[in-house]
Amino acid sequence: MNIVLNTKKKGILYFIITKEDEDYVAACLNLNIVEYGKSPEELKKSIEEAAFSHLEAVREHKLPDEYLNILAPKKYWVIYRKGLEIAQTIEKQLETKEVRRTRTPLSFFEYSQRPYGQQLATC
Repeated sequence: MNIVLNTKKKGILYFIITKEDEDYVAACLNLNIVEYGKSPEELKKSIEEAAFSHLEAVREHKLPDEYLNILAPKKYWVIYRKGLEIAQTIEKQLETKEVRRTRTPLSFFEYSQRPYGQQLATC
């Protein structure tokens, strides 16, 4: 997986939401922002707002681009990679109609990649 280095003009923000114990965890992987909560829907909105507020502050205060490339701890990138691998496997199975039933429940996982340009994207 190639990670794009973000600049104030353009980049991609990587997000995950997963369940840890009784709470959900949301992370913006390339800004090292991590939040915890009880609802994945609320966390999704909250983590995106935090990330885009960070981006806006970096632009407004003319901070170096390095502030847009602070990686989250490795454990969150591992979760992201595993989630992508599972999603790709399921997509292949759906294409070939070889979906296998499993008794093991999948834990909650969601990921997204949000590109941005010169204008701030709306959350």
